[in-house]
Amino acid sequence: MPQAGSGGGSGTGTGITDGGFVEPPIVTTTATGDVSIKGKVKPGSFGKIVVPIASVQAGRQYTFRYTPQFSQLAQQGKLAMVGFGFKTNNDFHIVGLRGDGSTGIHKYQVYGTPPNGWNKDAGQTTNDGGASANGTQAGPNYIRLVISADGATYKFQSSANGSTWIDEFTGQTPSPFSNVSGVQTFGIALWFNNADAGPFSIAIDQIADLFTPGTLNPSDKASTISLINANLTARQEGGSNAWASVRSQTSHNSVKYYWEWTIGQKGANAGDAGFLNASAPLEGGFNSFVGCDLNGIGLVTTGQVYQNLTGTTYLSTIANGDICGLAIDIDAHLLWVRNGSGNWNGSGTDDPATGAGGISLPSGLNSGAVYAGISVYSVNDNSTANFGGSAFSQTPPSGFNAWG
Repeated sequence: MPQAGSGGGSGTGTGITDGGFVEPPIVTTTATGDVSIKGKVKPGSFGKIVVPIASVQAGRQYTFRYTPQFSQLAQQGKLAMVGFGFKTNNDFHIVGLRGDGSTGIHKYQVYGTPPNGWNKDAGQTTNDGGASANGTQAGPNYIRLVISADGATYKFQSSANGSTWIDEFTGQTPSPFSNVSGVQTFGIALWFNNADAGPFSIAIDQIADLFTPGTLNPSDKASTISLINANLTARQEGGSNAWASVRSQTSHNSVKYYWEWTIGQKGANAGDAGFLNASAPLEGGFNSFVGCDLNGIGLVTTGQVYQNLTGTTYLSTIANGDICGLAIDIDAHLLWVRNGSGNWNGSGTDDPATGAGGISLPSGLNSGAVYAGISVYSVNDNSTANFGGSAFSQTPPSGFNAWG
């Protein structure tokens, strides 16, 4: 658990503020990592503060729960904002939850660069995204920031309970920054309206700075598959040749994701990897590989992409030891595949970063949860998934998150 303010252990310190406070707010960090922020907003001023919690990194997610005490503010926090902040010199970007001026709470962004940067009271760019899926002005509220694998975009989420998360903003560039790389200060951010003067405090707990990628799911696989290598490698143990498949632990129903598939051994037949839903078959002979029906789409080591038992050739034959990248845009219903640093979909013009080209997904993936999956065939055939827990062999396309 990261420490805010002055560093590890209990103590006090201050975040980085503008001139909108009577005195610099006091940040206190307990021995268990909980944080409190107390201060007083100046009348007629927009007060901003970023309290560092971690060095922001690509491919990571940051979560905290907060309970605001804004009752002594002139507007009782009806326009106060709590979220995540990026700051370098006078450039800044804040995303979070903000009071709507009445009793509700909205997802909100504010950012600026000189001449309307950090030290200005007004003139910054704001974006009111409308009512948030979760949260109240009184809290406690759970919020999460997920940084894409290339650091160029983020996803902001809220939760009612800390376990089920809803996307509030997706695919957002942290303007004026083009990438989180090099951002000097990142952390918990507060932003107060110029009518919200007065004392305030906020308690923050359950802070988490982590990326915990999932694995292949030992509870969602064919009976003839064994999972090894920390549940990232699927191996066929069956006594006769037949397709066997396994789904990932992690599923998604929107946005853009990337993962890599390493072919360890494909034997006399083939290996297969791709995306599938919860209804796709995992075992049962020939018709149990990813892409055997409309519930999935898979790249086979023949270089073909299969859906509904029909294959179309996009790549050359894939050999043992090759590492293939799979990029999916769930919202656009498109897939891109490549072997190593080769062309996406075997085309010089297809590009997931720009949305060019792309293979249409089958109807079974047009709604609901989408899983990553691997299929193996001959005895001892094996393949490995990298969902982002280790360095990718190739840079993910811009705007795509690690599968996780």
